[in-house]
This record gives sequence, C-alpha cells and structure tokens, in this order.
Amino acid sequence: MGRTPSFVNGPREIDVDVLDFGGRVRVKGDPILPHPRLNERRFALAPLAEINPRWKDPRTGRRVGELLAALPESPRARRIALRPRRPGG
Repeated sequence: MGRTPSFVNGPREIDVDVLDFGGRVRVKGDPILPHPRLNERRFALAPLAEINPRWKDPRTGRRVGELLAALPESPRARRIALRPRRPGG
C-alpha cells in the first residue's frame, strides 16, 4: 500500500513486517528475512517471546529471550489489552 510521502518512516495505510518465515535467511530482495532490525525491536521481540519462547534467530542462533535481555531498558514495550467485543457489535 506504500507510505504517505511526508517524512522518512512516516505513516502508511498498513504496515506488515515479516519477522521470520520458517527460519529462512534472505539478504537480498524484498522482504529481507528475518526482519533486518528485529534484534533491536523490543515491541516485536516481546510478543514473539510470549508466542514462541524457543524461537531462535536463524542468523545468530540466539533465542528470543537472549535477544530481549541484550536490549537496553528503554524504550519499553507495553501490552495493550483489547476490549472484548459486545454481542452483535
């Protein structure tokens, strides 16, 4: 869908980052796999650790918990609780 041409990394209609695809490593083309900055992004690693704490970075072999522990304390990632849907709504 592309980015709104406003500024670098500006808002876009939809944003899907492919974090991993079956352990494949792809350094050329689109998408690069795993995501090239995954190891720097607590907001991606924290939910990944909940979903699959045994996940390993196919480039380094490090588990997701190790990657999280290596990040600085800030910025933090916080969970956003979704409100349950009302019946019929």
